[in-house]
Amino acid sequence: MIQICVILIATTICAAFDFESTYLERHNHFRRLQEDTPDLNWNTSIADIAQSYADKYSCDGKLVHSGNGFHGQGLGENLAVGFDFQSATSVDAWYNEIKLYNFSDPGFAESTGHFTQLVWKSSTIVGCGFRNCGGQVGTYIVCNYFPAGNIIFEGNDQFMFFRENVQPLASSNDTSTSSPTSTAAAASSSTSAASSTSATSSKSKGEGNKAEFNYMQLISLLFLAVII
Repeated sequence: MIQICVILIATTICAAFDFESTYLERHNHFRRLQEDTPDLNWNTSIADIAQSYADKYSCDGKLVHSGNGFHGQGLGENLAVGFDFQSATSVDAWYNEIKLYNFSDPGFAESTGHFTQLVWKSSTIVGCGFRNCGGQVGTYIVCNYFPAGNIIFEGNDQFMFFRENVQPLASSNDTSTSSPTSTAAAASSSTSAASSTSATSSKSKGEGNKAEFNYMQLISLLFLAVII
């Protein structure tokens, strides 16, 4: 008699996850959807400051801005917690605020502050940090930008910088992106920038360096047929 026995062997394959390239590319993916908006570059000094602030996070699910600065100037800042870490869906959530932004009447609003900072044309460098809280809280993300976005002019035309820096979608693009969900909200640097009284000053400061995550696991199933 021939008996077929199937043996299931699970093997774990570890692959490196590059935090820097994943989060930088996700930012630039969305910036490329806008007209005349250049890519950001990663800055290790700014990432170090972002990481330093992330390391202090209490994992309570609350979001409070750092006030980070860089070379005596404030940094822009976006915060998030509870989104999928490895696919960088916190960046998707920030960008999805575009659906609430009125390009015909540009300006600052709490509901669109993440989006406007993410695509701010004059911001040229970014650095991010994270803390994995686990449980229901998930991963906490801090991204700092320089020069800071969401700048409000103190003169008569308060939102002139929004017209210059928040570009409309390129004609071939649309905003039909799905909205990632999270158990916690995201906060943007908009609140600080909104209190800015000068076109040349923003609400944050900081420096930073890059953070890197370790591994993701893939399960490979190997079936052996044994003929007895």
